[in-house]
Amino acid sequence: MREGLLGIVGHLRPEGSAVVNEDVCFPPAHIADGAHDLQQLLSKHGFLPGVAGHAAYGNLHFTLTPILSEEADKERYGAFMSDLVDLVIGKYDGSLKAEHGTGRNMAPFVKHEWGAKATDIMWRLKRLADPHGVLGPNVILTTDEGIHLKDFKSTPKIEQVANLCIECGFCEAACPSRNVTTTPRQRIALRREMARQPEDSPVLAQLQAEYEYDGIETCAADGTCAIPCPVQINTGDLIKGFRRAESTTSREHAGLAAAKHWGQIERLARTAMSAVDGVQSRIDVKVLTELTDAARCVVSSDLIPSIPGPMPHAAPAHLPHTERRSRCAVYFPACINRIFGRDPDKPSTPSLPEAFVSLSARAGMPLWIPDDVRGLCCSTPWASKGLADGHQWMAEAICDAFWRWTDHGSLPIVIDAASCTHGLLEDVAKHVDDARRAQMEAMSIRDSITWCQDLLPHLSANRKLETVALHPTCSTTHLGLNRDLKTIASFLADTTVVPVGTTCCGTAGDRGLLHPELVVSATRDEKAGLEASPAQAYLSANRTCEMGLRHATGRPYESFIFLLEELTRPS
Repeated sequence: MREGLLGIVGHLRPEGSAVVNEDVCFPPAHIADGAHDLQQLLSKHGFLPGVAGHAAYGNLHFTLTPILSEEADKERYGAFMSDLVDLVIGKYDGSLKAEHGTGRNMAPFVKHEWGAKATDIMWRLKRLADPHGVLGPNVILTTDEGIHLKDFKSTPKIEQVANLCIECGFCEAACPSRNVTTTPRQRIALRREMARQPEDSPVLAQLQAEYEYDGIETCAADGTCAIPCPVQINTGDLIKGFRRAESTTSREHAGLAAAKHWGQIERLARTAMSAVDGVQSRIDVKVLTELTDAARCVVSSDLIPSIPGPMPHAAPAHLPHTERRSRCAVYFPACINRIFGRDPDKPSTPSLPEAFVSLSARAGMPLWIPDDVRGLCCSTPWASKGLADGHQWMAEAICDAFWRWTDHGSLPIVIDAASCTHGLLEDVAKHVDDARRAQMEAMSIRDSITWCQDLLPHLSANRKLETVALHPTCSTTHLGLNRDLKTIASFLADTTVVPVGTTCCGTAGDRGLLHPELVVSATRDEKAGLEASPAQAYLSANRTCEMGLRHATGRPYESFIFLLEELTRPS
């Protein structure tokens, strides 16, 4: 209730208003009357009367949302604070602080609460420890009775998607770039600082220059920041908006051309992977890393990918043969699984599509792969890079193909990469016309995790491993599939370990190859957990995430489908 209250107030507060979280303490015997009077006082001064706290201790929290840039609101805020002191101290002999620090807001009222003698002792101690008054001036102790109405931090309007941010910092623990550049809260705070600066400000120019890498390039745009955020702000959407704004006409043309010729790009990518595979089998992969790093220094680290470790085999050029007439669902192999095969220390067969088709047939639920899947994609890469034209073209193309393949929605369609499933379910419908949107809503789009969970009753494991380590991806978290993924892992092993500190790995498609430092930073805690608790297998649900995890942690992460297929083969 208390955490939800912050979200409600954050959503309802006026644009440009501050969020001031306060708490006071009433004698527990008078908590009911105190709460009632506090609500009345909040309403009297035009603030939302939401109050929550720890009743057994007389501790009540509330949130104020004044627009402190407006003189009338500043006066309203000051009047409320004066009345609050009279209520808490004068009427109930309570405390102006319960859990929160006294800070500047209550500093003018310390003497009122504690009396002149006690406050004088505080001042004597303060002057002994800090004779020049340089430590926290006007915090807790002050001689300025109006300090709580001065030097407010402004909240300038910025992009709509981030305007409601209250800079609480709840998002920071979930952010993959938290240990390498900036967090969502910092990205928004920096954006607000830019909005405060005049156009010709050298501070603005410096902020804009540094924000390119610290704010934009190293944002995974995975959206996990929205999950702990009280007002559900997806800072990734803010960053994708900046990428769209930076996109030039030539980039848009290139993005659209890539979408229209995606089948050819797939073939080129597989050829490139085969070439890399051939080279790394003959020379140390560190040489490839040094070569790509040198090229990145000359051109751009946001254009040329690095090779931070062993790269996978190329995926097979041909997808497994399937029969349309006996199908239970349409299977759309994600393009990342049509390009990237298994790791170099793994057998090249079965490929992921081969394993998935075989597994489903074994469970009596055969899949059908249409002949024309190549050249189509979930459209997420264009969305992430802010390429609007290519994004829309591919979104429309995949919608039309799905509608055709599923016989106008009569069959489910199954995807073998969680990030692609997430993009198809949450994003595509926003970028197509009304008719296609209705088609997307009419179709059943399922991830391989839920599909495989449904297969479990029809499968028998010939053995179980002792321990598997699991990496739930940001997309499985968004889709609510982590429990299902753990159910599958429990079918495969006696113990399933998700290391403490596991968050989004930061790979974000090609972002981890463009900025491998992002993945290393994002998986720092996870790597430590893996070193403390080794496993027999390392499972996830997205190919590029598995690549990034291998490079950063040294553990051979693969799709859970491979192990599920292997352990259920007839003996």
